[in-house]
Amino acid sequence: MNPPLILASSSASRKMILDKLGIPYQTMKPDIDEAVIYGEEVEAHVLRLAKEKALKIAASMPNALIIGCDSVCILNGQIMSKPETHEVAVAQLQASSSKVIYFYSGLALYNSATKNLQQKVVRTEVHFKTLTPELIEAYLQKDQPYHCAGSIKAEGLGIILIDKMIADDPNSLVGLPLIELIRMLENENFDLLGTHS
Repeated sequence: MNPPLILASSSASRKMILDKLGIPYQTMKPDIDEAVIYGEEVEAHVLRLAKEKALKIAASMPNALIIGCDSVCILNGQIMSKPETHEVAVAQLQASSSKVIYFYSGLALYNSATKNLQQKVVRTEVHFKTLTPELIEAYLQKDQPYHCAGSIKAEGLGIILIDKMIADDPNSLVGLPLIELIRMLENENFDLLGTHS
């Protein structure tokens, strides 16, 4: 029997990715402070938040496997977070036009029964097209990616803004590196195909 699997996120796009595996899981929203610590490197930042999200849920779920994830993107050495407003989204996409942006997804799998923690950062390189003000405005009106790092919803219309992408796992751009998660679940002897029942 597999232990309960919990996705420590309320993100619809992360749920969409995890649904691909066809395994039962539940979602719980971890309320943590996601602020960047001054001087914190980007990989350390996404790993810390992924771990904190998993541990926050683990406090109330003692015998579960908990998935924590966090994503940010980097432009010119600066972390671009979720824009939250239209004006910030416009500014982020203007800054991304014709540029290469790096998206970092931090992933944590925590076994709250054994206290075993696995962590990994997956980086995706995204080459943006030249984005006109008209394209930016039309895109934002349709996709409204105000809760997406860098103002791009890659699982939606955001793909029209991208010239090319270099990734080990295209799912990581949407916020959940599935190939790495499968590896972690296998390390926990999680039966992904239901062959042990």
